[in-house]
Amino acid sequence: YTPARVRALRAGDAVTVPPFGVDVGERSPRPAMLVAVGVHALGDTSGPLLGWFDVRVDPAAEYAGLFAAGHLGTTGEILLFDSAGTLLSDSRFEEELRRTGLLQRDGAERAALNMRLADPGGDLLGGHPPVGAPQDWPLTTAVASAVAGDSGTNVDGYRNYLGRMAVGAWRWYPRAGIGLVAEQGHAEAYAPLLLLRRAFGVLLTLLGLGALLI
Repeated sequence: YTPARVRALRAGDAVTVPPFGVDVGERSPRPAMLVAVGVHALGDTSGPLLGWFDVRVDPAAEYAGLFAAGHLGTTGEILLFDSAGTLLSDSRFEEELRRTGLLQRDGAERAALNMRLADPGGDLLGGHPPVGAPQDWPLTTAVASAVAGDSGTNVDGYRNYLGRMAVGAWRWYPRAGIGLVAEQGHAEAYAPLLLLRRAFGVLLTLLGLGALLI
């Protein structure tokens, strides 16, 4: 606990420690975060701080329902990340990440804690040859905006961590030191609109033909 966090506990505030890796005997460490409250001699902040209780939370498990709800269509997902852009939740595209070499091909590591949400500059699954090492790539548009403290949306499209065009919305939580981004592939997100446009196109064509026949 940093001096700033101890001061917050002394003042009676609850403190959240941003996620870090914990070895739980699985194939790779799991992300965990701590939530702590202070214990004071007189039962409140008028007494000296004796210590604190903290609870370890697995953010991926705690918000599993939220992440599952983000699996819209075949490309939608919700991602949790820290201030460095490191992924703290599981990715639904781990097999694709292994194919591109961003994760070990033998399946010995999972995406959480081993993936940085960076823009490779092009579609890796489409054969784009990235320039430089992954740790040198810039963060994706959404994640870069979030870690700068901003919340927002992008419906025009930006490259995700696989280099594929996506739309998304994101939010940064400064107290916890984590961010969330909900993304979906650009083409899939706009597919219903394209279908509607095509339907109207067909309808207008039929109306035009009908007018010629009358």
